[in-house]
Amino acid sequence: MGCGKMGIKRGKRMAVMGVLLAVSLAFGGCALAREELENPKKDRLVGVYLTKEYLEMEEPKIEMNWKGELYLEDSQTQIEGILGDLSDESLLHFEGVEGYGIYGIRMHSESDSSVFSSDEIFADIHLTLEDNGEKIEAVVYVGENGPRVVYFNPIYQREDGTVYLRQGTGMSWDGFAEGAAMSQSMKESVSEGVKGEETVKTFECAIEIRQSTEPRTTELLFLDGENKVLERREESRIREILEKDEGRLEVPQGTEYLLLVQSGKAQGQEAEEKRSLCNRGEEHLEFLLPGTDGFLEAVQLQILWQQ
Repeated sequence: MGCGKMGIKRGKRMAVMGVLLAVSLAFGGCALAREELENPKKDRLVGVYLTKEYLEMEEPKIEMNWKGELYLEDSQTQIEGILGDLSDESLLHFEGVEGYGIYGIRMHSESDSSVFSSDEIFADIHLTLEDNGEKIEAVVYVGENGPRVVYFNPIYQREDGTVYLRQGTGMSWDGFAEGAAMSQSMKESVSEGVKGEETVKTFECAIEIRQSTEPRTTELLFLDGENKVLERREESRIREILEKDEGRLEVPQGTEYLLLVQSGKAQGQEAEEKRSLCNRGEEHLEFLLPGTDGFLEAVQLQILWQQ
């Protein structure tokens, strides 16, 4: 969170197509679990879908045929995904399942490039794309009244491009502690290409859950070179910019820097004020706003400076 020249597109979906340069990340937090997922069909792991509820699915049933051979009976062990296109508000959803996804999907089976997309609760997103695989890292901020358990459900993509969701594992915690963090990582490798010329590609998705006091008030100040306030914009106006102007913030003439002031108060604590400074030339301002389901919404404004 803060100001900088690199960031992600704010909104329901963030998409990046083609080959990207690898980026490095200093990733903190306690690694609670690292799953090496079982994937007998060799479908590609492409992301994670976070839910507050455990996904109820049927367990595979082992039956025996008349020859005495054991086989797995067909059962609902996965949920089919519905893919949209790049103009849709949400690129992927699963009917009847409420949650938030972050993933990299190949929109065309013959393409080696992916469309990377994330819902609004994912912040501090870092992508690493290399010849031998892809990695997505992100942080999800949970408020004081947020969930106390989150389920990490793996998203898979078949060779024909279709996508499905499998039942995942949960992470739980007791109480609220500002800044407390836990993380979970899913990693899997598959072979691609024709026999004798296969290449091994690895996909990893690492998500950190971090507790943070929900901001009760948000105000954005525009100041000139003499530290005089030229204009103020409160949360309602900021949300209008996000919706109507797609996060593009036109800065008033004469502005030399921006100051974001947020205050919040967790139960049993004194009110705390947080300030973020953004100097002329910075391209993005990133911060958190109250979201839904107890998650905080990751916001990014693209700053358009006046000459």
